[in-house]
Amino acid sequence: MEIRLGQKVRHKEIYNGKETMEVAGIKKGEVLLKGDFSGGTHNVEQESWMPTNGLITQNIWGAWTDPDDDFFERITKNAVFNFFKRKTCSHLFSPCDMQNRDENGNVKWKCFKCNKIFIAECGLDILKNGKCDGKWVS
Repeated sequence: MEIRLGQKVRHKEIYNGKETMEVAGIKKGEVLLKGDFSGGTHNVEQESWMPTNGLITQNIWGAWTDPDDDFFERITKNAVFNFFKRKTCSHLFSPCDMQNRDENGNVKWKCFKCNKIFIAECGLDILKNGKCDGKWVS
């Protein structure tokens, strides 16, 4: 991680990494942080030497990133999985729709959960996609 004088950073040991500080000095393994260590209640500017491990910096998009965090492991396990996970409906049809046919003789059944309409020559073909609630009406 590259640290520069004047850079805005956060530190894990200062209010759990929620307070923004400015780098005022750099030495091996430590940085001099300048900012309000009072939690914002006194609006004072103080300085303190803090270890470099625990620093949180901003990435190119402006988000605060922790170099010790296993970001890529978490993103692949959570966000990518949820992004590609398909949302599926276990379709449910009503018996009152069993006799309805259009002018071509096709049956049109609407799923009560997702409102998707299924069209087939035979209702049994539609039931391959879900299930029917209640009794069959003939």
